[in-house]
Amino acid sequence: MRNYGHDAVIIFFVLSGYVIAYVSDRRHGNFRSYFSARLSRLLSVMLPVMLLTILLDATGSRLDSYVYGTVPTDRPVQRIASNLFFLSQSFGHNLKFFSNGPMWSLSYEFWYYAIFGLWVYLPKGKARFFGVAAAACIAGTKILLLFPIWLLGVAAYHLHQQKNLRFHGSVTILAWSCIAILLLALNQVPGLLSIQQSLSLNDGLGFSKYLYTDYLTGLAVFAGVVMLNPRSSKLVSDNLKANIRKIAGATFPLYLLHVPLILFIASITPQLSSHPLLATISAFVTIYVCYRITPLTEAINRIFRGWFTGFSAGLMEPPELQPQPPNHGP
Repeated sequence: MRNYGHDAVIIFFVLSGYVIAYVSDRRHGNFRSYFSARLSRLLSVMLPVMLLTILLDATGSRLDSYVYGTVPTDRPVQRIASNLFFLSQSFGHNLKFFSNGPMWSLSYEFWYYAIFGLWVYLPKGKARFFGVAAAACIAGTKILLLFPIWLLGVAAYHLHQQKNLRFHGSVTILAWSCIAILLLALNQVPGLLSIQQSLSLNDGLGFSKYLYTDYLTGLAVFAGVVMLNPRSSKLVSDNLKANIRKIAGATFPLYLLHVPLILFIASITPQLSSHPLLATISAFVTIYVCYRITPLTEAINRIFRGWFTGFSAGLMEPPELQPQPPNHGP
């Protein structure tokens, strides 16, 4: 069986690379602005979700311990600290944040932001070399293995800026991407299944152990994104764009919080544990809760961005020179 949740993360990596290439090209003129925006975006959602995960797990496990039977609870301080500082997948670790399995991808995403930002914004020379090298060393092998997939999104953005893709070439790319996605879904890529099975036995690779299929998925998504015409957005009304942005803003909280919420709902409705109705209830409640907390996370994002921008300005800008009193001599 394919892990379609994992496939969704790989698709997100490609789209994330595209978006980050766009904002670095159009919105952020320096590393301070870029990194403040990225860090505030991550933390504004991650911190409330971490708190809610702890509260939901603690309450739900008391109501029905069976539902939480496979949730890791050892080394709680280490799990909290490593996820808080985006190190849960570095230094050989694979520290799941209690019931919140999807949070693993944030450690990958943060270091992709950092490495890309250091390369783009630091001037050529030793500073950029050592900055990128240091970030790559901290991120570690597992995270770096999937970095090229994220960079496919960056490449797709820059291909769109060239504006020289012919129609027939775009159709060909779309056709091949559809074929690749279909083959992946059916596990019919020749020889791939045996290679993937041998890799999946290597627990040291963590979430990067699906390397071969992840690269094929990433290439298929890349091809599909390249085929799309970014200028077609001009055909969409402003009201529809606003609604799309509002819905898109709720997808990040939904992604991070859906597993803890679903487990908690299962713990308070044990009589529906094997009933199809539970899945429907869980889906609607999860989507509603995440939609309602999105304005809160957006408000926290604005506050954090102001704090980080001000703090980094004090670190990166030289202090003002104080005027010296005139020297009249003896």
